[in-house]
Amino acid sequence: TRNDSTLRLIQNAIARYGVKNFDWVVVNTGDFDRSNVPDANHCWVQDDQGEAFPLLAYSTSTKQFGNTLPDFVFDHWKQTGLNDYEQTRGALKRFDFPQAATPCLGWRGALTHPSRSILVGLDDKVNFDCELIRWDRSNPDQLTASNFLSFEQQVAQWRYLIDMRGVGYSGRLKLLLSSPRVVFLQERVYEEYFFPHLKAWVHYVPVKEDLSDLQPNLDLLRSRPGMEAEILKNAAEFSQLYLTRDYAIFKMAKLFESLG
Repeated sequence: TRNDSTLRLIQNAIARYGVKNFDWVVVNTGDFDRSNVPDANHCWVQDDQGEAFPLLAYSTSTKQFGNTLPDFVFDHWKQTGLNDYEQTRGALKRFDFPQAATPCLGWRGALTHPSRSILVGLDDKVNFDCELIRWDRSNPDQLTASNFLSFEQQVAQWRYLIDMRGVGYSGRLKLLLSSPRVVFLQERVYEEYFFPHLKAWVHYVPVKEDLSDLQPNLDLLRSRPGMEAEILKNAAEFSQLYLTRDYAIFKMAKLFESLG
């Protein structure tokens, strides 16, 4: 349902902000950008007849944020139990800090990038509670897994969260940043529209792709409760500025106005 959700968000943006007609544009709803026309300033995609169209995508690997569109999750991700973005975001914000079931850094996810195996290898249920999930896709409208945890359950269970690389970008990051938990963010190639405003050690704790500094950075954060509180405060402000559905719709409107 990615296409349906993306189209619904675009239609809302056009209607709410009175966006005037614009020419054809291609919207890639996959996990990464697919530009096939090199350009220093824009992303384009060329059809079989040689005609090039602006290409919008959920993420960029080349810092071309002018072509980066807020993703389908701002509508819903019902297949993984997220029935409405703002309802889930609101539920996460209401959790108390630091009342979590365990003082662990936790994660659940599928094996969509090799570094996720490194993370699972750290699992000791003391510092790290990290497990791979294997989706049962027999019902494509409602994926299930024996060790699946909803966003609300993750926040209730763990004091620290981590966002890992996937096939491309990660759709869950915006929700993790909206929770009262410090997010550890693995370095990545694919970045979303809000990344130019996102700052390491201000809004999140940075982690190298090979996770070699994950334990030291976790130890550092644990030793400095004031740093933890400051990052949480900054992340909450960031979420309210850039990660609401209303802002995503506004961002879409400005993007399509620029194509007019």
